[in-house]
Amino acid sequence: MSTAAYTPKTQENTIVAQRPPSPHIKNPDHFANTGIDEDSTYVLTLQTNREFHERINDLRRQYFPAQLNKIDAHITLFHALPGSRLGFILSDLLEIARTEQRFRIQTIKPLQWTHGVALDANNHCAHRLWKLLERKWGSAGADFLSKQDRGGFKAHYTIQNKVEKEVAKQTWEEVRDRFESDEGEVLGFTLYKYAKSGHWIYQQAFDFAESLGPTMSSVDFPSLGNPT
Repeated sequence: MSTAAYTPKTQENTIVAQRPPSPHIKNPDHFANTGIDEDSTYVLTLQTNREFHERINDLRRQYFPAQLNKIDAHITLFHALPGSRLGFILSDLLEIARTEQRFRIQTIKPLQWTHGVALDANNHCAHRLWKLLERKWGSAGADFLSKQDRGGFKAHYTIQNKVEKEVAKQTWEEVRDRFESDEGEVLGFTLYKYAKSGHWIYQQAFDFAESLGPTMSSVDFPSLGNPT
């Protein structure tokens, strides 16, 4: 399925069976390792060129339950960066971005999850960046990462989640049967702040300094919030 040529279904003819509601229990593995109740928490993603991002986001809008889809498609590097360490985090991101080279990223295959579907975009350059930051922020360095964020990284785009198993299987089969690899360019990091509403609030972009060639247009994230 070529995302470049794919026309998403309208909301009217897309049926997504949502999983039954369950009590919301916060997973302790998802909290930053600071020993305090953080007033603010941040998420770090990879920023890609606009055209690639929009093609992936078309798929997310088609398959993700509309009432739960509060953010655009994204590749998360770290899910729970603590606000109490924000100055340290910003300094490291600025330092790395100054010398980091932009790189190509590619969707490889659809991944079947129990209650959703993702697109595998695993990439050695992305993993190297995660590992570099994990060494600074994990147990070998400042040691404030959550257990989830220390547990490893594989680049992917979630295009469906929180649906019944049968729906996830049907979606995976549909995407698999029509799948063709798509390619974009990673231009830098983007940092967001979690809002209580479940949305993300844009904080700062960290553009990589060196280009592989002609620069692709940058991504904007209108549904993720505006700069503060």
